[in-house]
Amino acid sequence: MRKVILIPTDDQHSIQKPTILYYRKTTEGWKHITDYQIEMLIKNVKSIVYLGSCCKDGDMFAVTLNEGFIHIYKGELNGGWY
Repeated sequence: MRKVILIPTDDQHSIQKPTILYYRKTTEGWKHITDYQIEMLIKNVKSIVYLGSCCKDGDMFAVTLNEGFIHIYKGELNGGWY
């Protein structure tokens, strides 16, 4: 497993569950992603950066893919592993 890059340096997330991504930001708004899509995404991830917790949308992430694309996701940081 790899570790999520944490922008905030506090270690408030001591949960041992892996990071979970639920929604991806698209031009049409937030779109739910399936378990299969997450599985395929993780295979192509270069890095996941934790952006912090939004009071409206929860934990936010910038996901950089090996092809150079950056996508914004929301989910749960949990232990910070993926």
